[in-house]
This record gives sequence, structure tokens and C-alpha cells, in this order.
Amino acid sequence: MDISKNITFLDRTRHLLNPLHIYCRLTCLGVSSKVAMDICKIYEAGIYKPTLGRCEMAPVQEPTSMLLPNPGFAGIEGSARRSTKKEI
Repeated sequence: MDISKNITFLDRTRHLLNPLHIYCRLTCLGVSSKVAMDICKIYEAGIYKPTLGRCEMAPVQEPTSMLLPNPGFAGIEGSARRSTKKEI
């Protein structure tokens, strides 16, 4: 399964504007680690969490065979009991 087909624009935006990415970009530009951390804390609390930080992901669709119990499956204990019974 190609996961890149399921990534939405919002997912990509959240990823690129993640506070950790911002921190890394700032430190790569020569900003000190402490200053970058302070900027990212303010950015995360004031901008990222109120807007993009909400995690409203669409539910993953599971195959129906995984959701419905198999009526012939009795589990490990049931299969052991079934195998010791003599058929008439």
C-alpha cells in the first residue's frame, strides 16, 4: 500500500509547520538552541496548537473481515476442546 496517496494537504501542512521542524530550521540558520526553543514554545502554544495542532484525523477504514467475528472461530481454548471430542 502506498501511504503517500493517503496523505492530505492538511497532513502535509501539519508536518511542515510542526514546531520541531521550525526549531531545526532556526538552528540551521544559526539561531542559538535556547532562542530557537523559546521561539518554538511560543509558536506552538500561540499558533500551532490552536490552529493546526488539532488532531481531527479521518477514521481508518478496516477491512470488514477484520471487524466481524468469525462464527466458526472459538479461540485457542475452543479449538482444543473441539479436537478432544469424539465424533459419533
